[in-house]
Amino acid sequence: MWDFAELSEEAGKLGGPAALRAAYIEKGFQKAVQLAAQSIRQGRIQGFVGGVFAFGVSAAGWKAFKAYRDRTEAAAPAADTAPAEEEVVLAEAEAVIATAEAATVIDEPEPDPAAESSPSAAAQPALAAGEQPSA
Repeated sequence: MWDFAELSEEAGKLGGPAALRAAYIEKGFQKAVQLAAQSIRQGRIQGFVGGVFAFGVSAAGWKAFKAYRDRTEAAAPAADTAPAEEEVVLAEAEAVIATAEAATVIDEPEPDPAAESSPSAAAQPALAAGEQPSA
């Protein structure tokens, strides 16, 4: 059978061409509603997955930020104690300098200017007190 014959037979079963057209429209509308419901379900699933992902990323970001903030706050008091340590080191250095300044310095005897001008005195080694020159 050919297509027009099939359409006229189907239209005859439904009550005419207008009823056939209304049946096709109704069938198309039902199909559209089914597809919309299916896409809404898929959209809800995708939205749920996206929401879980967005919440997870934001929660992980907040935890990372808190860890960084806590780490920097913990490091801040260590930086504040540095000047106190520097003051202790400076006080110790000043004590060492004061001790060195208070110590008596033994002066070395100054050389005799007459002995420096003679060439034979420059060639001879300096003698300690009480030593005899070797000849």
